[in-house]
This record gives sequence, C-alpha cells and structure tokens, in this order.
Amino acid sequence: MSTAEVATPEIQLMASLDWQLMPIAAKQKNPGTLLGTGWQDQASNDPAQIERWIEQHGQCNWGVLLGEASGIIDVEDDSPEGRNILETAMETCAVQTPCYTSGKSIHRIFQHDERMAEDSCSVMQAFGTEWRFGKTPAQSVVPPSVHESGKRYQWLPGLSPDEVEVARLPDAMWQLFLDLRILDGKRKAEEREKKRSQTKSEKKPVAASMQLRIGGHTTHVPAAEELIEMYPWEKLLTDQGWQAFEDDDWTRPGNDWSNARSATLLHSDNRLHVWTNAAPIDEGHYSKWRFWYQSHGFNDHEQIDAAKAFLGDERTRQIDAAFRREHKLKDSTAAEQPTGQQQASAPIIRSFAGIDASELTSYASQEPDWLVQDVFTIDEPLLVGARSKGCKTLQLTDMAVAVASGTPWMNIFDVPKRRKVLFITGEANYRRIAKHIEKACKVRGLEFGDLKGYLRIEAVEFPCLPRIADQNAIRKDIETHGFEVVIADPLYRGLSGVDSARLGEMGDAIKSFQAACAPACMVLSHHVVKSAAREYGTPPQLEDMTGAGIAESCGQWWLVGRNEPYAWDWKHDLCIQFGGREGQGGGRRILFNEHDWTFQVDHWHEYTEQAQADEQQRRDDARREADEQKRGRARALILKAVRNVKTPQSKNAIEQAAGAVQADFRFVFAEMLREQVLIQRPYRDALNRLQAAGYLLNEYVAEYDKSEMLVDVR
Repeated sequence: MSTAEVATPEIQLMASLDWQLMPIAAKQKNPGTLLGTGWQDQASNDPAQIERWIEQHGQCNWGVLLGEASGIIDVEDDSPEGRNILETAMETCAVQTPCYTSGKSIHRIFQHDERMAEDSCSVMQAFGTEWRFGKTPAQSVVPPSVHESGKRYQWLPGLSPDEVEVARLPDAMWQLFLDLRILDGKRKAEEREKKRSQTKSEKKPVAASMQLRIGGHTTHVPAAEELIEMYPWEKLLTDQGWQAFEDDDWTRPGNDWSNARSATLLHSDNRLHVWTNAAPIDEGHYSKWRFWYQSHGFNDHEQIDAAKAFLGDERTRQIDAAFRREHKLKDSTAAEQPTGQQQASAPIIRSFAGIDASELTSYASQEPDWLVQDVFTIDEPLLVGARSKGCKTLQLTDMAVAVASGTPWMNIFDVPKRRKVLFITGEANYRRIAKHIEKACKVRGLEFGDLKGYLRIEAVEFPCLPRIADQNAIRKDIETHGFEVVIADPLYRGLSGVDSARLGEMGDAIKSFQAACAPACMVLSHHVVKSAAREYGTPPQLEDMTGAGIAESCGQWWLVGRNEPYAWDWKHDLCIQFGGREGQGGGRRILFNEHDWTFQVDHWHEYTEQAQADEQQRRDDARREADEQKRGRARALILKAVRNVKTPQSKNAIEQAAGAVQADFRFVFAEMLREQVLIQRPYRDALNRLQAAGYLLNEYVAEYDKSEMLVDVR
C-alpha cells in the first residue's frame, strides 16, 4: 500500500471538518509549488477533488488554508522560549485542542472567531511564538506531510482531530497574543530609537545658552535638549506658564480648561523631555512616546496620566506636592513682589536621615497584625504561588470568605479579626466564583448575606498594575469601601506591557500597585515555571515563580505543589511551604475535596514522617509477602517430593528431590516438622544400614509403624 493510500483517510477526515486543503510538492511548504499563483482560491474540501489531487500528485505534502475559510488558526512555537510561553499558557488555561509536530515545532489548532476578524493579522511572530490567523491568505502544512528534514508531521497522542474537538482560543491566550504583539513592537521601536540616538549623538550639540520663550514653540526642541540636564520636567513646565490643578491635571498657556490635557513626555538616552502637542517635535521622539502610552492602555486624552505612570507614583506625588507648595507660596507673596519679577521655584525637600535609635523602642515592642494567625500579616504583600492544578484560586476564595467573616481559613488557621476584602479574579466569571463562595459559606454555616459589606467580588475588570489610572482607581475604591485586603488573581493578567524578564519593570509594577493599595494588604497569585510545574511531592520554591522580581517584591508567601497528579475526581493532595519577614514559616500537607469543600491539614514533617513509615511498612509487607510466596513454593516442592513415598527418606534425599532453595527448604522443613506434617522414623538405607532419622508424611506413619519394615528396624 502506497503512502498516498495511507494518507487518504487522514486527509479526508480534515476535509470532512470543512478545512480547505491543498496539495504541496513533497517536503515543501509553499502551496505555489503545485497550484501556482492564486492557490488560496483553489483550496478545497471536496472529497472528489482531493481524490483527484492524490491520484495526480501521489506522495505530496498537504496544507490547510487558515482564517475564516477553514474556521481555524494555527499557534506555533519556533524556539524553546516560544514553546515555554505557549505550553505554560495551555497548562494555565487547561485547554485541549488538536496539536501536531513538524520538524522541531508544535502546532496548536484553534477556532477562528470574531476577535481575529477585528484585531489580528495574517501571521505574527514574537518571542519564539508564531500566530497564524490568516487575515490575508496564509496556510500551514499538516499531517501526514513530510518535513524537509525527512521527519513526518504527526498528530500528538490523543490530540488528533478525530479524538478532540477544535477549541476556542481561551481569553487568556488571546490576551497573551495582544501582549506579545505590544512587547514585540516596543522592542522593535526601542531598537529603531537606539539607532536614531546613535546617529543624533554624532551631530554637533546645541549651545547651552539657548533659552525657552514663554508661550513660544520655535526653540522647544534644541533648548530642552540642553536644559533638561539642569531642570526637572515640572520646572520646564512651570517656566513655560503651565499650571497644576487639584485633580493632578496640567494646563498650558492659551488653552482653556476643556482642552487642558495636552502634555507629552518622552524618554530618550536616559533623559526626560516634556512637550506640548503644538511643538515642532521630532517624529521619532513623538512616535516613541505615542507607542509607549498607547501600548500601556492610555488614550490620547490621558497623556498626563501616562506621564505620571512613566515616572512612577512616588515621584509624581513628590512633584505634585512640591509644585503645590510653590504655587501656594507664590499666591501668598504676589502682593509683595514687584510686577513682572520672576519667582524662584521651591525645591523638592527630601531627607534620608531616618530617626534616632532611641526612638525605636516603641517599634520593637509592637506585635505583628496578623491577617491569618502566625501565617500572614496585614502589612506585607503576599504571594500565593502554585504549580498546575494547585487550587490557588480556590484557596484564595476560602481565604476571602474566612477573612470577610472572621472564621478560620480552611477550618484550621485562625483569623484574628474580621476585615473588608476586595477579591479581583481574572480566571472566573461571576457564576463560577459564586458557586465557590457558596460552598465556602455553606461549610461555615453562612449565607451570602452574612458577608454583606465585608466582601466584594470583581470578575469582569482586571487592573493593569503599572497603569496610573488603574492605581488611582484602586486607591479610590479602597477609600470608598474601606478595604483592608485586596486579592488580585492571577498576577499575569495585570502585567500588560510589562517585560516579565526585567527585574526593574516587574518590581516597579508590583511596588507601585502595592503603594496604591496601601494601607490594605495586597495579595497576588502567580504560577511557577514550566520546568517545576510537573514536579510532585515537594512544594515549589520562590525561585520557581515565572518572571523576575516576584520574590523580591513580596514579603510573605504561600507556595503550593501537588503530591500526586490530579485524577479529575474533585480531590486534591497538596503540599505547602510558607514563610515571611516576621519569621513565620513551615510546611503543610492539605487534602482538599473541592466537591464538598472540606480541608484536612497536617504538618508537613508529620506527613513526611508518616509517609516514610508507610513506605517502610509497604516495603516490609512486600518483603514478607515475597518470603511467604517463596516458602509456599518450597512447601509445595517438599510435599511433591514425599507424596506417595511410604517409607522414611533422609533429609538430604528430600531436599535433592524437592530442588528448593536451601534457605527456604530448611525453614519450611523445620516448620513442617513442628506442625507434624512430617514425622521422623528410623529406617534402613539402601545399604541396609540403620538410620535414626528418616522422614515421611504423617498420613503414612500408621501404616509404616505396622509394617514388617519397622519391626525389622527395631
């Protein structure tokens, strides 16, 4: 049977799914090799056409047209980095869809949907991933084609189109695509800007004596390039007549309040530049800033918020406070100053001198304010990290209900004080989270109404941690509702536009959001790297968390692993290690039944000691069973050797006839004597010599004792 004949059912199966197929030359990828130009218009799922192609081209490769035509897309990795990104996302979303290998890559087939029609591309490559949406004609080579390396394209076990349905791309993976596209664009823009900066650095610098004209724009660019080294950006604004208002907006001369939002901030060569939209700005500068604020979720009218997000929350507050002090001082002294006299800017007053050691007494005597007794405090950010199926969301749900009701967490850890909780979940809708909270309430004898005023749930919106607008929003929510605990699950949903590999970006994002949440306790959930995700029997470590800066940004942690793979039976066997800067720490083993929401919590060392004892008992039982089996075989061999032999035999003769292992024979032989299965009697051997110890079965002894043989012996 030819390869073409073998391939026919597989190709016809894909055609039956309405996938538009096309033949490609053997070991090739370009459909034009056989169909020429316009190949996308010739793709077909007609069985008769496919049969004709098979007869015509024989052992050819096959491609599938992507996009709306076939209703599918292809998400592929083309590097170890890309595979790690996609496999982590697949595991996090717990999604199954047809997947196949080609060369060194894995292709993942998902449904084409309305999101891709509105906001996608034909093919997008970023960070070792390749997203093939087919917005313009695009195709992927499919099994049973042969790669140019000679390796055959093959469906992964259990993941062929006839074993699993094509899944819709999970929302989290769609967001991953959007984030990767932004990050890739940001990286390319930075590379272009770096090249421009290198070119500009070769030009002769502008004279430092140039000054800015109030209200004018013709000298903005050259003057600011020189003066920015000496003046902070707020000084540059105020010297131009800009004014700050109570809601932290700035307005420039000539603009009324309705058109106030028009500041633009740039970052180039580690310097800050501030311009108005009316300035003759260099295109490269303006394009870079425009990309930055749009990629972080800001609109054109939100550039002030974007500028503050870029500078960071602490620096923005210092600038605003200093400017207001200066503005108030100017107002109070305006009548005393000659008209037109230039006012000096008030300096930003800062000090790092700390407090005297003698003042530390009261701090040393303070007791921790425990959120969960001896486990978590209220004044340190908390990281809940977990491996795949580590139930981090379910544990956080129980924590939210426990803290909001003042009842023990997981029915074991005391909650000293009832507190108001905001639970922001990015991995559940209201229906799903309601079911979980209902279970957590039921085991406590509570109802939803008992949590009124103490627990609020957000399952639609998710804050972007570094975005100043979102930080302001969470700060306002905390002031309005009096939240003492803010749970954000999971962390990756709040890191849009953040390079997770950069310690500075990750740390700044988490720290700035923590500052916005203060004085509430910030709780974040996160997942481990792929290399640690499938380890069983030990909890993960802080260094197992994906991305940089996670461990450094959180002062306490609760890290969850599994003792065994999940069997999809609602039951979870979890291993925990926790710790924090108050010196708390330990390990736990938790048996969690998700169906009836029950927890059994044991100390980890007690569990491991018991597990070791159980393992030793298992080995002892196995050894004992093996010994019993060997001795059982030896007994059977001895019985066979003496069966139907009605005169006594020597022990050596019986052992040779039985053929049993010597140690087993001796043990069993002695046992059979004690049990009187074998009886000792004198006898004469073959040379008619009298022997005192011969052995025969008990059932033959009476007959032997009556025989002349025994009389003769006596």
